[in-house]
Amino acid sequence: MTEHISIADKAVFEKCRDEFYQSLGGENHISDLCFCNLLAWSDSLKTRRELIDGFYCVSIEFLGKWYYYAPIGKIDGRAEAFESVIDRLCSENNVKRSIELIMVPELFLPVLRNLKNYRAEYSYDEDYSDYIYDSVSFERLLENRSNRYDYNHFKRNSAPSFQIIKKQNKTDCLKVMEDFWCLRRECGGCHFGCERKALKNAVMNFETLELSGALVYIGHEPVAFVIAKKLNPTVIAYHFMKANTCIRGLQLFLLYSFARDVHGKAERINFTEDMGISGLRSFKQRLAPFTQTHKYNVVLTRL
Repeated sequence: MTEHISIADKAVFEKCRDEFYQSLGGENHISDLCFCNLLAWSDSLKTRRELIDGFYCVSIEFLGKWYYYAPIGKIDGRAEAFESVIDRLCSENNVKRSIELIMVPELFLPVLRNLKNYRAEYSYDEDYSDYIYDSVSFERLLENRSNRYDYNHFKRNSAPSFQIIKKQNKTDCLKVMEDFWCLRRECGGCHFGCERKALKNAVMNFETLELSGALVYIGHEPVAFVIAKKLNPTVIAYHFMKANTCIRGLQLFLLYSFARDVHGKAERINFTEDMGISGLRSFKQRLAPFTQTHKYNVVLTRL
């Protein structure tokens, strides 16, 4: 029986995800396989969860269609148990012949190809592939002459302050969202549903989700923020970022300061996907050298 995901699911989700990656001999690099992401967007995507024989199963609704994440849990020596979970998902959702899994990491593809009773066909959409940067490249953003000029222009003309997000200032992220995103767009225009609701879920559970982040102020007014979460000891994901894009150099100041002062030992940055949005794609591709981590869609058809 599926239930709406809640903050109480964090421990069991992360246990199953860690066992899943340990079985595969790797670590999570995918922004969507992070409990922060699932919880934050749970209202907009009607995120449901079910624990079946030690596998954590997630389903979401997007544009009127239900999608199913690959069940996560310990895989070693449990191929039959995993197949029985797939059988049950097919049965519960009245699917007789096939089911489509989303957000499947590349490491998992060989396991799915080797299932006894299913044929696996897979693909990915680059619009939803995560951008991965070397952390050092963000710390060197100012080595680019144009970036350095914009950064110095912003500091000289705005006298900004950079503050780590804490309990007493975390709701200022919502003010930035409202002032420089919500008020400049028609409600309903966010790609995955209301981004303000998603941000509020993250902010209200900031400490429990073990998030980190920073705000930029001009005077007493917040004008930009970023919220991030470690995906593993060496990779940090930027889940939310908003800024007054009319202020030249502000985003560079935020990203450079956050990478320099907050990253800790993170070696790589997951800057999530661009969703095919041309302006966002251009910004992410021009920012620094990058690679992409693909999230696969896998159709499992019963033989």
